[in-house]
Amino acid sequence: MKKIVMLLLALVVCFSLVACGKDEVEENPSLSGEVSGEVSGDVETEVSGDVETDVSGEVIEDPVADPDEPAVMPDEPAVMPEDPVVTPDEPVEEPGEEYVDPMMTSTAMKTLVDKLNTTANVQVNAPFDMKIDREAAWNDLGLEAEVFDAKIVDSVKSESMMMPSNHSLCIVEVKAGEDVASVKDAIFKNANPRKWICANADKVLVVDSGNIVMLVMSTEENCTNLYNAFAGHFGAANVGAKLERLFGE
Repeated sequence: MKKIVMLLLALVVCFSLVACGKDEVEENPSLSGEVSGEVSGDVETEVSGDVETDVSGEVIEDPVADPDEPAVMPDEPAVMPEDPVVTPDEPVEEPGEEYVDPMMTSTAMKTLVDKLNTTANVQVNAPFDMKIDREAAWNDLGLEAEVFDAKIVDSVKSESMMMPSNHSLCIVEVKAGEDVASVKDAIFKNANPRKWICANADKVLVVDSGNIVMLVMSTEENCTNLYNAFAGHFGAANVGAKLERLFGE
């Protein structure tokens, strides 16, 4: 009897084991004897690190690194074009137009001064010509700035660059319609032969022709020679009365 019971228990255990094994196979088909017991024609592979090899030890190349395939470069950032450099327009010089220094007088006045100095052979060191403006009108001519603005068209002076000096030749052009005689008298009366402070001119001479008035403050020799040059340029008959005085008078 005991033997029968033991046999039955053994059979029960066997059936239990078989049942459990069947359930495991059904839940995980990859573990079935059919799959694991057969080797398909496909080659199994192993992966070691970054290199993949088959069972024979040959290296399987990564298809992404195929040398026949063109390399795909990442998109480069768009390069923005640089802003164009804007340069200010250069002034266009008109044909025949010349720069005029505001401190220089007209060509006609300068030409007249240069001719008088050359003709009179004026003895002065380093002479230079400069335009007379309203700020210098009193010092150079003895004319108030308002009178200068109202009555003078153009003016020029020729003096020595070496200081102290005692020579000054000034020529002014009076506006048309203005009284030339009154301008001439004002210049003769107010001209200062000691305007250089450290030196003085020996003589003051004023003469006119038409609307041109000449003032000379210099040595007596220079005054005489410049008067003769002035009269020779305009003609003696066209020159007005000569006004002159010595320093101190």
